[in-house]
Amino acid sequence: MNADVFEAVCAMGDAARTAQSQLAQANTEAKNQLLNAIADALDQHADDIAAANTLDMNQAETDGMDAGKLDRLKFDQQRITAAAQGVRHVASLPDPIGEIVRGYHLENGLRLQQVRVPIGVLGMIYEARPNVTVDVASLCIKSGNAVLLRGGHAAEHTNAATLAVIADVLTKHGYDHNMIATVDQYGRDGATAMMEARGHIDVLIPRGGAGLIQAVVRNSKVPVIETGAGNVHIYVDRTGNPDKAIPILINAKTQRVGVCNATEKLLVHKDIAESFLPKAAAALAAAGVEMHADERAYGIIEHAGIANAQLVHATDEDWDTEYLALKIGIKVVDSLDEAIAHINRHSTGHTESIIAEDLFGHRGIHRPHRLGGGDGQRLHTFHRWRRVRIRRGTWHLHTEDACARSDGAARDDHDQMDWLRNRTGERMSDEVMQDNMQHTMQDNKNPWNADLTDPMLRLRLRPND
Repeated sequence: MNADVFEAVCAMGDAARTAQSQLAQANTEAKNQLLNAIADALDQHADDIAAANTLDMNQAETDGMDAGKLDRLKFDQQRITAAAQGVRHVASLPDPIGEIVRGYHLENGLRLQQVRVPIGVLGMIYEARPNVTVDVASLCIKSGNAVLLRGGHAAEHTNAATLAVIADVLTKHGYDHNMIATVDQYGRDGATAMMEARGHIDVLIPRGGAGLIQAVVRNSKVPVIETGAGNVHIYVDRTGNPDKAIPILINAKTQRVGVCNATEKLLVHKDIAESFLPKAAAALAAAGVEMHADERAYGIIEHAGIANAQLVHATDEDWDTEYLALKIGIKVVDSLDEAIAHINRHSTGHTESIIAEDLFGHRGIHRPHRLGGGDGQRLHTFHRWRRVRIRRGTWHLHTEDACARSDGAARDDHDQMDWLRNRTGERMSDEVMQDNMQHTMQDNKNPWNADLTDPMLRLRLRPND
């Protein structure tokens, strides 16, 4: 590690901490005014940022960057406008700082509360995705945190232009511009220094491909929030409607190939494989997608004689690969159970989809299967964060949770960002807890003989409709 770079990055972390202490004292109105001013400035300077992005795009094309990464790198007028609107959206959200997550009284009269406060100085290491620069800056301001950024050399001009706009707004509003800073000038040594800067950076967040994420997790001395790569699956059940499934598949695979929620794998039930796969393969071939198929899928697609089909035999490595390109793995499965087992084994837990007209009826399933492999994860359809509700001891998937997303991967990473932005905790009060307990006893008569006086028990069940 370069000692000079390490010292410089540590100094930047300390300067960011000083700046953060000022931000931590700002009220909601002041932070929202700052965010709206940044959004306006991004719109006003969109031409300058787009021009800087053109320099990065031209250099990346010269260096042979693939189409998926080029798409992630692109930050044109339209995307800058969308980023500015995202900042305004953050400003419109409730302020998380000072929010009481939970609380209760002890028998001795002591009142305990869990309250949200800023973390301090965040570090963000990400690949060439200029929209992340804006997203992270806005979220940090809203949450009262400072941040050091390492955005990748491929987006260096774009990030510099974007951060110059943000720094100017910070200064004009009386804030220290060190609150949002970049170590891009130090290259890879800057990223290494961030991983070593324990005590100067409070938490490190890597965002990008699996290689980047694992490199940070393995090497960082700073606490890391590990994000997931996107080895995303679509499973078409035997009840799936091909007229719905194929448009969803094409959109999810091709709309933006370089984003983490783009589909990478297609699983098809054997009962519909002969009829569905030729249609799906024809659509994929027309979109220029290379198909990595298992033996059964390969035979069906090859026999169909699809013109211009880019068809290759899948290897074991394919099932764990996040392509971020016009490539897709295709597998025929014998059952829903096999599809779930395959997804649990190979999924990164980002976004998984099931396309079916009847999720449960054809098998009489009463409990959801697991998808994604993580603790507490259950059957999710079309988006990882859908909820499954409890009804009098029997699990049911609500119909609204089983509806297909019409926009597929079109929203880039913003679905994740929006979920994080809106994931506000429950504001607990004694009255709320008492009300919950009362309804629990009334609706369900406590069939599990639980201690309903336990202040930490906040389960509220609903009777069948």
